[in-house]
Amino acid sequence: MRSKGQVEIMGLLLIVVLMALGLLFALYFALSSDSSDEQDVKDEVMVSMTLGALRKVTAPSCDNVQFQDLLEDCAGGRSLQCSTGSSCSVAHELIAGTLDSFFSPMQENRQYFFTIDRLPYFVGRSYGSACNYTVARVAHEEPVTVDIGYEVIMRLEVCG
Repeated sequence: MRSKGQVEIMGLLLIVVLMALGLLFALYFALSSDSSDEQDVKDEVMVSMTLGALRKVTAPSCDNVQFQDLLEDCAGGRSLQCSTGSSCSVAHELIAGTLDSFFSPMQENRQYFFTIDRLPYFVGRSYGSACNYTVARVAHEEPVTVDIGYEVIMRLEVCG
């Protein structure tokens, strides 16, 4: 009778020890992944805000029209009169200059890759260098309406 009680107590003790170990592992992984998750959220916000800011950048050589207006003109009639070229070429220069000035002060191991899809002038053009998919990256796509029923897609990837 006494041995049956001891076996039950040992069984309960084993269960308590296993639950304690499980709780320790859960706490370890929960606390260690917070910094990574926090950085991912920061990167996601930074990429999203960069695209939002790019839409609002103005072009001094084109009567200070916003980047989004340059894209609309590039997709449409190209009626804007810019001192340094067409609205498409001014948008191209604006993208390159803005993204380079934004990302160059960042850490050396960061790189970006930006494309605009569905706009003939920008097909095949990219800015920055393509991300290596073996490193952590954050990508964000943002549609931009350039004409009634017609959207182009701006895509920005940041990796490193």
